[in-house]
Amino acid sequence: MDPVFSLGISSLWDELRHMPTGGVWWVNADRQQDAISLVNQTIASQTENANVAVIGMEGDPGKVIKLDESHGPEKSAYLPLPDSEKGLYSLPHDLLCSV
Repeated sequence: MDPVFSLGISSLWDELRHMPTGGVWWVNADRQQDAISLVNQTIASQTENANVAVIGMEGDPGKVIKLDESHGPEKSAYLPLPDSEKGLYSLPHDLLCSV
């Protein structure tokens, strides 16, 4: 069985709450507060040794991540994505350098 990455939301269907590891997953939310809640809940549900990177479009993603020290990975990368087409094209390079 392939390892899975949990979204941390037990009420979702099995097909939606687990994703294969080793990929890049883009998740959108209609409201900023929902996005912040989702990312915090998802990161908190990861194992201590999980490799996690969070990319945010507004401000510093590291400032919105609020985790209890007893939950989530020991180390995470937080990357701001510039609000421009050029920033999107540089995303693969930035990910390879940071994760």
